[in-house]
Amino acid sequence: MPQLGFLQVIIFGAGLAFVLVLASMLVGSKAGRSAGTRMLWMALAAYGLFSVSAVLQARSNGQAALFQASLGSDGALQIGVFILIVLFTASRLALRYLGDLER
Repeated sequence: MPQLGFLQVIIFGAGLAFVLVLASMLVGSKAGRSAGTRMLWMALAAYGLFSVSAVLQARSNGQAALFQASLGSDGALQIGVFILIVLFTASRLALRYLGDLER
């Protein structure tokens, strides 16, 4: 499989978003529930914009076609679902923790 820069950028962004989602629990415990919740949603929104820009860049320089030829839409689906499961689980954990801070 060829080295695809946009895919590495997307995976790095997912790892960074995961760390920021978990860090939102620390921010919530220090600065309050609303600050932690705001940080969580900002991290997820930033990752969404980050990944969309990486895909648009890949489409413009031909890496998306190379990805489609080597892995196909099935590979994109598997990668996307894995990232969504990890980020959804981490964000639910953080939201539950931040919700318990108010009580």
